[in-house]
Order: sequence, then C-alpha cells, then structure tokens
Amino acid sequence: LPSIGSICSGGRYDNLASLYTTNQIPGVGAAVGLDRLIAAMEELNLFDKISTPADVLIINMDKNYRHKYLKLADTLRKEGIKIEFYIDEKKMDKQLKYADRKGFKLALINGSNEFESGNFKIKNLQTGENITVVESDLVSTLKNILAVL
Repeated sequence: LPSIGSICSGGRYDNLASLYTTNQIPGVGAAVGLDRLIAAMEELNLFDKISTPADVLIINMDKNYRHKYLKLADTLRKEGIKIEFYIDEKKMDKQLKYADRKGFKLALINGSNEFESGNFKIKNLQTGENITVVESDLVSTLKNILAVL
C-alpha cells in the first residue's frame, strides 16, 4: 500500500549518544509506526469487524421496562448467553446501527406490548429475519440460532 508509506524504519546512528555523553558510542535502532501499520491492516480488511464479545443486544424500547430488561439480561447470562443491554434511551434505529457496527448476531426487541403478551421478538442481524417466540422458548431458541451463526 504505497499510499500508507513506510511502516518501519531503522538504521545506524553513530554518535547519537554523544548528545548525552562525552563517549563515542555507535548505535543502531529500529521503529514500527503502529498507526500506519493498523491503517494498512484496516485497508486490507485484516481485522475482524466484530468488536463485542456479546452475541445478543437487548434493545431499550421503553424506559418504564428497564427493570425487566435487566432481569432478562441476568436470566440469559445465567443460561450462558452473552448479552449486552443498550442502556441509553435512543431511537431503535440508532440502537440497531450500534448493534450492526459492533458485530452483534441477534437483537431482542421488546416493548410494552411484547412484555405484556409474553412474546419476544428476535432479530437476526446477519439475515434481517425477525421471529417471535414465547417466553418459555426464548432461551432454547436463542441457543439454537447462535449455534448455527
């Protein structure tokens, strides 16, 4: 990638130490430009785009249900499912963009209607598919979906 420029350099630096001492000491050195190296690796798509250890993001649809979201996150974590709850109160599309950018596999989208009916909406962030499951099937459905992603 010529546009990135040199990512490492080195050489012989005779008498460099004379700046700090009266002795004549030969020297050699090398350096790596990490910012350039990372820029080149990003341009070559050598980094995974995933930047979260969690598989599922719980979307924050209704501030009045925060305690239910947190209880749901705790329950799913105890079942071995890696969960993050989007704590801020932002529009759903911003939360889904965050989920996409961070590399989440699934999103749980539950507002007051879903909590009242006992149904859970699961959005597959890789395919865009939405499914609705009853609460008793939530854990097994999430595990089954995550097993094939």
